[in-house]
Amino acid sequence: MDDPAALAVAWHVTEDAIAGSKTRLREEWDGAELRTFTQAQLKGLLFLTVKGVLTAESAADRVAALRMVLYGTEGSAASRGRFARLTRLVCEPNDATWSAIPPSWQSFEGFVRDSGLTAWASAAESVVFFRDTVPGSLVQRAQLSGLCFMHGSDVVLHYAICKATARPDHCMVDLTAFMLRHQTGTQLWKFVDLDGGGSSIEFLQRLAGLKESNLDVLDVTRLRKPNAAEKVRGRMEKFGPALITRFRTNTNMKLPTSHSLIGEDPAEDSDGAHAMALVGWRFADDGTMRFLVQNWWKSKQFFECDVAYLASRRAHLVWINTPVTALPAEYSTTNAMFAENELDGEDRDVDDGAA
Repeated sequence: MDDPAALAVAWHVTEDAIAGSKTRLREEWDGAELRTFTQAQLKGLLFLTVKGVLTAESAADRVAALRMVLYGTEGSAASRGRFARLTRLVCEPNDATWSAIPPSWQSFEGFVRDSGLTAWASAAESVVFFRDTVPGSLVQRAQLSGLCFMHGSDVVLHYAICKATARPDHCMVDLTAFMLRHQTGTQLWKFVDLDGGGSSIEFLQRLAGLKESNLDVLDVTRLRKPNAAEKVRGRMEKFGPALITRFRTNTNMKLPTSHSLIGEDPAEDSDGAHAMALVGWRFADDGTMRFLVQNWWKSKQFFECDVAYLASRRAHLVWINTPVTALPAEYSTTNAMFAENELDGEDRDVDDGAA
């Protein structure tokens, strides 16, 4: 296993805490069983223990629950997912990054090509934050499990800093390092065990070190016609891209070919809330306003919609209303254009949590 000093730094704990956790494992687990574990299993078990996962449970119940994770390669798909989420965290201490969008993932140019919505390619016909307001500030992320609330907050905060400084060369938070160092045992167990998410509004506040008063939250369902779209555009002009939160996904939205989602879609086949970003606008031929949404899925990194659609999906929009010029110094960062921090292996497009 890795050197305890290196693990202490990566996990933001003390060497004494690691030593104490090893002692606890020897007391609670059968030594013969521990000797059968792979290095990945041992490292994952030590990580969860030093982070205080399931400390309120009895030793027997804790061991039984952790076995469901550690033997994931031999169990059901759900069990394999638990083990994959854990090992991705502890075996790779940082986000996987690329200087450009990987060919298999949708780029902005690919969205324009695939959708045929060529107006988004023209600065004369549309306004896109990362092309027009702060050119060169585009970053993209890959969501492979239930962490949309983190991806959305990370990207929107990056754009807010770019706007406040009028510079594109700012970093994103390295979310893998953040989870290893700053998430609580309860939060980590929710992710590993349930693939669970969280509140993107709370996470944005946490990342940026902001108070609730530093956010401008707009419940799209309460906007009145006919100036609803203008209200959204006005805030985008003033504050920049918005975090889309509490968005209820459904089958129509998940289709890779649904590039333009216009009008109400009240279908109730939602399997969770989702967080994304609102990054641009344009006027359609009929004079109505369309908005550009940035997402985190392999085949659907971008799509357009209108206010009526957002309202029908119960979305809220969140802007940072005070200038933020830098990320907190305690967070590890990445200057990559594209990053993922989740599962190795088969890609999957999902949404989950309380985004």
